Amino acid sequence: MTSLLDTLGHAAEMRPDRIALFGYAHVPHIVARQRRIDASALPADADRFMMANVGHDFLVAQGYRPVGFDHFALPHDPVAIAARTHTLNRNFQGYSTQPDCDLIALGVSAIGRIGATYSQNAKTLEEYYLSLIHISEPTRPY
Repeated sequence: MTSLLDTLGHAAEMRPDRIALFGYAHVPHIVARQRRIDASALPADADRFMMANVGHDFLVAQGYRPVGFDHFALPHDPVAIAARTHTLNRNFQGYSTQPDCDLIALGVSAIGRIGATYSQNAKTLEEYYLSLIHISEPTRPY
């Protein structure tokens, strides 16, 4: 618990307008690198719930307002205002002050959406760089 509070303390000192406090999702059947983690060493469900509650209480004490289950925003932030005025929206990436819209993905592993189509960029830096090089090369007529 000390590590969680230390981390939240450092985050709160920087005073970002928003903080997302997600629990770790252990899904080794989806994320292959997680197969190297000993699942028995991970916190039990009751401990994870307690950590979420401690995080919630700490952030609220720092002046953040809960937005949904795992998002927090300072009272002046547009997301906190939208939550307070019941105009908050949610898209596939989280809470938003705007209704669902197209999102262009930039960066490694970024997920975008245009219309009903979702896409994800390359998941490694090397693959991402190679895709950028490929896109930036001019096409040559043969």
